[in-house]
Amino acid sequence: DELPWLDTHKSYFLQAFSFFWNNFCSHRDDVLLIVSGSATSWMKNKIINDTGGMYNRLTRQIKLLPFNLLETENFLKYKGFKINRYDIVQYYMILGGIPHYLNLLDRGLTLADNIDNLFFKKNAELKKEYNNLFNSIFKGADKHISIIDALSTKLRGMTKKDILATSKLVINGHFSAVIKDLENNDLIDKYYRYPDKERNSIYQINDNFIFFYHSFLLNKNITNEHYWHDNQLAPIINTWRGYAFEMVCLQHIRQIKQGLGISGISCSISSYQDENCQIDLLINRADKVINLCEIKFNKDEFEIDKTYNKILMNRLNYFMKLTKYKYTIDLTMITMYGIKNNIYKSTVNHSLNAETLFIS
Repeated sequence: DELPWLDTHKSYFLQAFSFFWNNFCSHRDDVLLIVSGSATSWMKNKIINDTGGMYNRLTRQIKLLPFNLLETENFLKYKGFKINRYDIVQYYMILGGIPHYLNLLDRGLTLADNIDNLFFKKNAELKKEYNNLFNSIFKGADKHISIIDALSTKLRGMTKKDILATSKLVINGHFSAVIKDLENNDLIDKYYRYPDKERNSIYQINDNFIFFYHSFLLNKNITNEHYWHDNQLAPIINTWRGYAFEMVCLQHIRQIKQGLGISGISCSISSYQDENCQIDLLINRADKVINLCEIKFNKDEFEIDKTYNKILMNRLNYFMKLTKYKYTIDLTMITMYGIKNNIYKSTVNHSLNAETLFIS
């Protein structure tokens, strides 16, 4: 277990390990060797993609993923929580689907009190988790943290050029390797900026815990031990909820495609932003349809009023001109509880609510 941490400087561990496998284990039929490690990049470079003694020795790979929303719900119910999906989504927005973090929750407390206990109380369990997380995944995490710090300043994402300018790092092979490390460990994700493919790709933080920690704890010096309980209606928390819910939706693209009835259609995922227009999610489909998705977090049905309807129509028309009418544009809204029934509801072609995100 945690094989990367045995490979210390001048330990010659890998040479010994490959010798052990090739000269002892491989000649027997009664040995099953399972290696694991949270330093995903090390596992990929040194074991999976090794060109030396471990080349082509793997029988199978298992990438252990976080729980999705449905698995999180099942886990919390197994732990005895009586909880609705609104709160489950909020827990997920903060803790992601990490079983260790979810296991720290107290079923006898409200969501707000649980978050205060884990993050804001004196000696809270997860108050110092941020640095521990990076140091447990990477050997020498300074550059990884610098890139995450840069991305936290622009939550809609940044190009490599933007990251370099903000982080003050130098572009070289090591910078690209650090970016790949963060991708391999699912801490950041890469999205295409429509209509480009690889060129000018957008990188965004993809870890719920890291995003929450940056938003409310890192260098914030909050002393109120009941901060989350006391600030539920604060603008800063409402703004965070909007971004965090977008992140959760991007982590459940498979469920969104299933909710739209397009599971069997090949799609690419991208976003769009310029000085005139910002689009949360674009699902570019092989059947020449693009789902232009607006994502909104709300406590009840979302109401499209006259002003917001105008925004939607302007965005739709702008994007149709951008694509030069080569595609059918399917305006889609993803909200917690759907859209309120009024005269503007028909502006949207498809409306998905949070229930879609819990599809198995």
